[in-house]
Amino acid sequence: MKKCLLVCLFLCGLMPQLFAQTAFNFDTASDIDIKDLIYYISWLQAEKTSNVSTVVARAMEIYPAASGPLSRLPDESSDDLNGDGVADIKDLIFMISWIQAEKISDFTIVENRALEIWNGVGSLSKLPGTPIGGSTVPVTITGIQLD
Repeated sequence: MKKCLLVCLFLCGLMPQLFAQTAFNFDTASDIDIKDLIYYISWLQAEKTSNVSTVVARAMEIYPAASGPLSRLPDESSDDLNGDGVADIKDLIFMISWIQAEKISDFTIVENRALEIWNGVGSLSKLPGTPIGGSTVPVTITGIQLD
């Protein structure tokens, strides 16, 4: 019984590490919301800077409740929702459409809403909240080497 309890406690301690980062989630909150949208806009306006302080400062000018902390900055491939290899305004429009569609997982509904905003947005290849990158499960636990 004690061994089972210890194993459960150990695994619960690893839970935060077992979840990958997700597209369009830039702060430490688990929910993707308006703050993430503001951080993305701020990053675009700051010409895709790698300076976290610059992005947070710009975000606070737009929306004072967006005060950080950031867990990561937007990324060209990770936050590319339309699959064109570039994180840009088209991805922002898909993010807005997804929020307006109440974070629905139906690509058609999100795409149709995006097309109402801007006809040249293209098509959706992934939704905000999609896991990005490889797994964060340590090799020492799984015995599996990731590429």
